[in-house]
Amino acid sequence: MRLATKLLNFEINIMTDAEDSERRQLEFKEKTENFVKNLELDETLGQLLVAEGFSSIDDIKDTSTENLIKIEGIEEDTAKALIERAKEFHQKDQEDISQRIKELGLQDALINLKGLTPGMLVTLGEQKILSLEEFADLASDELTGGYDVIKGERVKIQGYLEDFALSKDEADELIMSARNIVYKDWVMIYGKKNKINDIWLSQKTD
Repeated sequence: MRLATKLLNFEINIMTDAEDSERRQLEFKEKTENFVKNLELDETLGQLLVAEGFSSIDDIKDTSTENLIKIEGIEEDTAKALIERAKEFHQKDQEDISQRIKELGLQDALINLKGLTPGMLVTLGEQKILSLEEFADLASDELTGGYDVIKGERVKIQGYLEDFALSKDEADELIMSARNIVYKDWVMIYGKKNKINDIWLSQKTD
């Protein structure tokens, strides 16, 4: 059964500033469709949630009944059902993602890298980045996206994790964390050899 708002004669204004109205309206439409499809909502209720600042199903899952009933047109029973459906969707989604990660063959070291979400791992796996070593060899721009000049024209380059809105600093931190693990043994060995060489040169000089 689809959930619907009790509010009658309610119109939601989705018009935005002229310079980016098309982009914002597209985002509004996509978020609404996500709620309508995955939570089985009436379209008006989906629009109302987006208009009130709910961007994802996780936003609904993590909110409280008290917060939802503050929205005009949403009663307590509807609020509780919304949160319950969001939690059920999240649980199933996580199970599906975990299965997808296994199917893609990502290595445990990459899966366990702090800061990478299950969704990011699926995206990396689909791009054939399966190991921590392969991830450590990336540059931050390859994760966040950027621009390059090709044949005199500025061209947008899609980043592997661009859809996750990573900042450059966050991308740098992830890559450096991977490099610290991958090259830890090499650094220790290299450092030890340098220390031995320094001692040998010191003794020879004496």
